[in-house]
Amino acid sequence: MGAGFFVWQSQRSEPLSDLMLANIEALAADESGKETKCPDYNYVPDHYLRVDSEVIMVVCSRRGEISIGNTTFHGSYSKNEEYPVIIQTKNCSEVQKGACCDQREIGVSYVEG
Repeated sequence: MGAGFFVWQSQRSEPLSDLMLANIEALAADESGKETKCPDYNYVPDHYLRVDSEVIMVVCSRRGEISIGNTTFHGSYSKNEEYPVIIQTKNCSEVQKGACCDQREIGVSYVEG
């Protein structure tokens, strides 16, 4: 651990909890230089796939189909009626030591609600 931590600790009046000590040890272990090995170049080391979903309403502008972006759903849709569509956003933005996030899975997709 760095000298800055010990200076900070010496200025504190109460002792560190077991949880705080465990967190400090975990952070120090992450800085040990050990590199996460992933299957190939498509993976981001130490990250995992985050999936966010949002439901939006889409107005049918053409009988029998609803469209959003480059995606069109066909079905028994009535013109000028609203229908739910789920937008899924996938990215490798979340950090987790030892994980490997497959970049081929990232992007935006639409699912009929």
